[in-house]
Amino acid sequence: MTAGSRTAPLSVRPARADDPEEVRRIYDICLRTAALGGDATGLVDDPRLLGDVFAGPYLAHAPDLAWVLARDEGGASRPVGYILAAEDTAAFERELDRAWWPRIRARVAGRSVEPGGPDAWLRACARVTAHGDGADHGEQRPRGGVGGAAGDERAAWARCAG
Repeated sequence: MTAGSRTAPLSVRPARADDPEEVRRIYDICLRTAALGGDATGLVDDPRLLGDVFAGPYLAHAPDLAWVLARDEGGASRPVGYILAAEDTAAFERELDRAWWPRIRARVAGRSVEPGGPDAWLRACARVTAHGDGADHGEQRPRGGVGGAAGDERAAWARCAG
């Protein structure tokens, strides 16, 4: 910021999980901060999968614990960051296994991915096996919850993008 310049004020407010444009913006923030805080655009073949793994589950299944950091611009409140959480990780993951991951598996089924690449890791997070289903075929999956370490009771994510 230069001397004399002014930026629009920021505020924290509940995320509008039922607003497709707001969800799109949150997914975009997820993508633009996924490379250790930097932009992951071009690093993954399926950029939407990042949001499907790290943001969408919270927006869809824990919307009461989803907030955005928003910049107020001319009467509009545009998300520039988000805070997502689940109160009970074990119950949250059971709900995702029942209602979220099957939908994501159906979306990505049949697509080939480079073994060991970022898309393969994301698919493992989404419980998409090499067999295209969610069954345990002895394949290695990332440890821990959607956003927490193994054994955590709670999971949370916070991300900001300019």
